[in-house]
Amino acid sequence: MAWSRWPRLTMRLAFVGLALALAAISMLRVGETSSAAASADLTRLDLAGSMQQVLDELGLALPVASPSHRCASQSFSDVATEQRSFLEQLDQAALLRGFADRTFRPTLAIRWGEALYHWSRLLKWLEERGNVLAVATGPAVAAVAVPPRWAWLRADLERLFRLGVMDAALVSDLRPEAIADRNRWQGIVARTVQAWRSGNHAAVVAPPVDAASRSGAATSSPTPAGAAAPSAPSLAGPVLTIEVRDSIQRQPVVGAQVVANGRPLAPSADGRFRLPLPAPGAKLDLLFTAAGHASLRLRHIAGTRSDLSILLKPLRATLTVRVQSAADRQPLRGASVKLGDRQVTSDGRGQAVFRGLPPGYHAVEAVAPGFQPTRQLIYLEETGSTRSLRLQPQLGS
Repeated sequence: MAWSRWPRLTMRLAFVGLALALAAISMLRVGETSSAAASADLTRLDLAGSMQQVLDELGLALPVASPSHRCASQSFSDVATEQRSFLEQLDQAALLRGFADRTFRPTLAIRWGEALYHWSRLLKWLEERGNVLAVATGPAVAAVAVPPRWAWLRADLERLFRLGVMDAALVSDLRPEAIADRNRWQGIVARTVQAWRSGNHAAVVAPPVDAASRSGAATSSPTPAGAAAPSAPSLAGPVLTIEVRDSIQRQPVVGAQVVANGRPLAPSADGRFRLPLPAPGAKLDLLFTAAGHASLRLRHIAGTRSDLSILLKPLRATLTVRVQSAADRQPLRGASVKLGDRQVTSDGRGQAVFRGLPPGYHAVEAVAPGFQPTRQLIYLEETGSTRSLRLQPQLGS
């Protein structure tokens, strides 16, 4: 009787083993599928690589960081050494910034709206340096179902459409409101290069703000090939003249941008912006931005006045430099810390404070008796930053 049970037990064990094997294979396939899906997502490093690809194909280069830029390892310690230089240049050019904790997070998947936003900044960077893209015809961006959470991106989308970098089909391929697709993203990269190389480059002029623009339809028309690029559209009827100045120096702000009802305006030869007015009483949503200045948004009623003088407040922040000994991390009192033409002596806590600085990169040099002088390029956040400089003791001291 006992021996007769062995065949049954063997069959049951075989059946259980087969079931476990099938389950394991199923789990492996699920893992492979999810991994493949994740690998198709566009990451921050992929986006940076796309920007570098465009610049290489156009024969352009970002500003090279200073050789004394030693905070790269501190800022982007989560990227490979060979990638760090270009990523730091992207950060310095404000094309693809790092995070507040000074990491880049290269493997972080980037969403649809974020990818298009950063790409639009790349095109603006090209235009600011004279590499003006050619205008191409294309469907109106109003035909694209822009998700509510990306509604603020509409002005940049319209620029991308007018430049021929993308169209409705390409937007739908990138799956709005979802993670951008790495493979389909190459279409935008190729179109960007093609738009710049398409022959006679004509400046993009913002169309007047009219009823069509308020409804979101694109009304701009391409500039004829070979025609001179106008500095501003021809105006007829009542016009609102806008001047953007620095609130402290009261001088015109170079590179200021004005957006009316979601559409950017082109400055005139004198640096002022002239906006054709709609019917009296119509509401205009105006946005004023400039590098190194706080943005300003206001609501204007058409017909109330013929000119506006806008004052933008310069951004200023405080940089605290902690001078320490590299040997024992102890603060160094009496160290001389120099930033530009300003010089501060460190206090008992080894701190030197610089107030009223514009955000961005600043070269800081520290000198102390018995230590080797050091110089670093430090990035100052808009909200202020605290950085440490560690000086190496001199031999024999």
